[in-house]
Amino acid sequence: MTRLSFRHELRQQTQAQHVATEHDLARFTASPIGHLPWFLATQRAGLWAVFCSVDPAALICTPVLHDLIARLDADLAATGTTAHPAQPLRGLDPLAVDYLILGSRLGTEVLRRQIFADQPPSALPAYFQLSPQPDLWRAHCAALDVIDPASARAATIIADTNTAFSLFQQAARRQDTPEKVAAL
Repeated sequence: MTRLSFRHELRQQTQAQHVATEHDLARFTASPIGHLPWFLATQRAGLWAVFCSVDPAALICTPVLHDLIARLDADLAATGTTAHPAQPLRGLDPLAVDYLILGSRLGTEVLRRQIFADQPPSALPAYFQLSPQPDLWRAHCAALDVIDPASARAATIIADTNTAFSLFQQAARRQDTPEKVAAL
């Protein structure tokens, strides 16, 4: 039997959590304009929680994360929305975080094309204006492809990717909370 590369194994082993996270964000895809501030706040809270859960020096995506957070801060300020924080964890594997963040850029590009196809790029929220970062994604995929799928590190990356997805689910729930929470 041919064994899948670790990248493909990771995708398979995190698919259920990925789908669950997308389900939690489905209100945005069902009604994008009405839920845009909520979606942006969810992204801000989730990205910050993930960023605070890893050593940024070990990430490929640190510059992307900084850029995304700055863009989200500008978008949220423009809509008068405050992101309610998700609770970061400690010690997530950097490859898990890179997988989630760089992969989400590809997903965000799909959303941009579906939702904002008829709008000029300058009219989009800044969050949707950042490119998918294909060079970083390819570098990340190369790093995943050297991981032995049967290794302890592979198991850690899978578990930590699922945990990172759960931080975005938590972030989505936190944006629904009526209580006042300090802004990020």
